[in-house]
Amino acid sequence: MFRNLGKRLYEDFFMPSRLSEYAEMLRVALHNGYSVLSIEHYLKIIRADRIGSERFLVLRHDVDSDVETAKIMLDIECSFGVPASYYFRLCTIDTDFMHRIARSGGEVGYHYEEIATFSKKRGFKTRAEVEKCLPEIRDAFRRNLLSLRSRTGLPMKIVASHGDWMNRRLRIFNHELFNDELRREMSIEAEAYDPYLSYGITSRISDNNYPTFWNPVDPRVPLSEGSPVVYVLTHPRHWASNVTENFQLELSRISEAVKYHLVSLLPKNFFSNGNSHSSYLSS
Repeated sequence: MFRNLGKRLYEDFFMPSRLSEYAEMLRVALHNGYSVLSIEHYLKIIRADRIGSERFLVLRHDVDSDVETAKIMLDIECSFGVPASYYFRLCTIDTDFMHRIARSGGEVGYHYEEIATFSKKRGFKTRAEVEKCLPEIRDAFRRNLLSLRSRTGLPMKIVASHGDWMNRRLRIFNHELFNDELRREMSIEAEAYDPYLSYGITSRISDNNYPTFWNPVDPRVPLSEGSPVVYVLTHPRHWASNVTENFQLELSRISEAVKYHLVSLLPKNFFSNGNSHSSYLSS
């Protein structure tokens, strides 16, 4: 426990920037003949049946926190002339930055978490409680995505589920809110975890916490070996220590957990007796 806490403190407050490693990964990819793509672009490659025609590196960033580091990652991509996908939570929305991503040829999407947010606000303890409220949760998703499209002027037709401690606790993913009707109504072309988006991928890699950094392997290895389609998911907070933001984030997590445990002690019928309100997903 204390060892893991020490690792977390080091990554949050003392770890040197690793962004030169990110630039080196792109350098290796281009040197080895890879076309670098966003998920939006890769979806077009799949639909055009071009898998196998060349080597592809698919880049995705989930901006869970630390927008400032995400901006530096975009600077690096622009210096190489390559695009990427960036998925934003409601708490990390930065309209100017999102427009800059779009102008650079990248893709902007919604990193949604309505199931987790709703569950924390209601103090849910079981998956069954979530399933009973899926219509309400879908309504919240609709409102949030429509609001984001209106605020940003961006289509956001590809979305990506965020993973939260509440999802792990209840054993339900945020993407389980989707059904065919919701997809059609909201003109959603893909969810980042749709099985068909894995078509052709020969090496799927995610960044990780200090000291492992990569799961399962440093992407420079398959890129150097010529793996046909390499998919890399990153989270900006793993690449630099943003001390102020990480401190605020840890305080927010503690507050969120305390509120959840207090709400979970309320009677089960509390929210059905007129105590619910519609602002619970506004941030």
